[in-house]
Amino acid sequence: MDHLTDKQRDVLVKLKERYKTVHPVLFERILERAKNEVELFDILDTLPTTLPLVWDMEKRRFLPVTDILKR
Repeated sequence: MDHLTDKQRDVLVKLKERYKTVHPVLFERILERAKNEVELFDILDTLPTTLPLVWDMEKRRFLPVTDILKR
């Protein structure tokens, strides 16, 4: 989601407001991984509340893990 239209920027602003508890660095990582606004919302909406997290390439989601070194 590099070159954003005005509509996409508006969506991004609203999502940042809605998910203001998500750390800004994590939000940027999610933004890098999302292919579009719908996937961005899906990733944010399914974001686990426990840490640590790892990115699952197949599910295209962050998943909680108990031991980050075993993943």
